[in-house]
Amino acid sequence: MARGYRTIILGAVALLSAVPLLGAAGGDASVVLARHKAFMGWANGDGTLTSIRETIALAGATAGPSTSRRDRSEIVRRGLIYRETEFGADRPLGDAGFTGRLFWRSNDNGFTVTVRAHAAAIEITRDVVESEAFGDAPAELRAPLTFDGVKASVVRVTPPGGVPADLYLGDDGAVLGYVLSPDDATDRETVHNVSYAEFAPKKRYV
Repeated sequence: MARGYRTIILGAVALLSAVPLLGAAGGDASVVLARHKAFMGWANGDGTLTSIRETIALAGATAGPSTSRRDRSEIVRRGLIYRETEFGADRPLGDAGFTGRLFWRSNDNGFTVTVRAHAAAIEITRDVVESEAFGDAPAELRAPLTFDGVKASVVRVTPPGGVPADLYLGDDGAVLGYVLSPDDATDRETVHNVSYAEFAPKKRYV
């Protein structure tokens, strides 16, 4: 998944709310994450961003009929709470989100279900990463790798109740992208951050 400019269960609630209380960055992971926070100029919960509306362009969506192919998502977010609408060929395909109590998704007919078990764990981590709420999650510095042709520091974050995610960070602190469930060949998902822009002086967002 490539980004353009933005260009569960009751048990999961307690797990998400616990994330800011855990400062467990191991080794030099805390240094890398501090560099990222300085690059962004803000962090989740500091009052800088009270709400966000973003559009994500999806690259490489070639499977399925043109009327159901997902090519972009529009998201309205307030902290960890969000609603995402998926589109294909300018037609809404369904919605998903987090209410503050549970994760859910619905199809284009409005049929809605809660997201449970392992699927909820994936959404916990995705939500924590997307909302910039991973700064205090348990973290581990991994061996450096190349991501999109750039040498990157790799920090693995594992929010309580969530799955691991490997964040790839450039020397300037920008997250070049991340991989959800990096050790799971079935659920692994890679997100590429194309660019950052300032929404206020020295305050950046993807």
